[in-house]
Amino acid sequence: MNNHLNQSVTAFIDGAVAESGRGSCAVILIPLEPEKSVDHASKVHSMLTCSLEVEIAAIALAMEHAAHYYSFTTMKKEHEKLFNTI
Repeated sequence: MNNHLNQSVTAFIDGAVAESGRGSCAVILIPLEPEKSVDHASKVHSMLTCSLEVEIAAIALAMEHAAHYYSFTTMKKEHEKLFNTI
């Protein structure tokens, strides 16, 4: 992870579902700027019934936050990868 710090926006996601079918997801977004703080968000899902749906919701939440971040950051690059596998 340290190899990508301040070179790419990094998002960590997680989602979980209880036996009752209720779940939640969370995202941690590490920005490009070293002086900016880490962004985090979470969402509770009362109607989702499987872990796959919650994980997909976590990916969508991460993409929403990344898009919001890129619309306001001053550190824009000419070319960015949407996904980077480590």
